[in-house]
Amino acid sequence: MKAVEMYENTQAGKRLHNFLDALTSKKAGVSIDDYFSDIDLNGESLIGVDFCRCIFDNSIFYECDLSRANLSDTSLQNTDFRKTILLLTHFEGANCLHAKFNDARATLATFNDAMLMQADFRGALLQGVQFKHADLKGAIFENAILKHCDFSGADLTGVYFTPEQKNAIRKV
Repeated sequence: MKAVEMYENTQAGKRLHNFLDALTSKKAGVSIDDYFSDIDLNGESLIGVDFCRCIFDNSIFYECDLSRANLSDTSLQNTDFRKTILLLTHFEGANCLHAKFNDARATLATFNDAMLMQADFRGALLQGVQFKHADLKGAIFENAILKHCDFSGADLTGVYFTPEQKNAIRKV
C-alpha cells in the first residue's frame, strides 16, 4: 500500500479529505456548517475562504495565509495560528479561547465581539486590528507590536500591556 493511501485511511487523512471536499463546496458557493476539529492545515494558502460558523477546535493553521478569509462565528478553541498571515481576516464573534497567534502578522483584521480569553499574541505584529467589544480576559500581548489597534469596549481584565503598548492602543 502506498504512503498516500495509508494516510488517507487514517482518521486524520479522512478528516483532511472531508475538509477538502467541504472546501470545494464552499468555493462553489454551497453554504456549510461543519466540524473540522483537530485538522492540520500547516502552511496552506487559504486566501478568501469562507469558514463562517465552522468548528476548528484544536486545529493547526501554522504559517497559513488566511488573508481575506472569513472565520466569523467560528469555534477556534485551542487553535494554532502561529506565524499566520491575517490580512483583512474576519474573526467577528469567533470563539478563540486559548488560541495561539504568536508571531502572526495581522493587518486590518477584525476580532470584534470575539471571545479571546487567554489568547496568546506574543511577538505578533498587529496593525489596524479591531478588537471592539472583544473579550480579551487574560490575553497575552508580550512583545507584540500594536499599531493603530482599536480596543473600544473590549474587556481587558487581566491583560498586561507595556507602557509602549498602552500608548499605541485606542480604547474608548
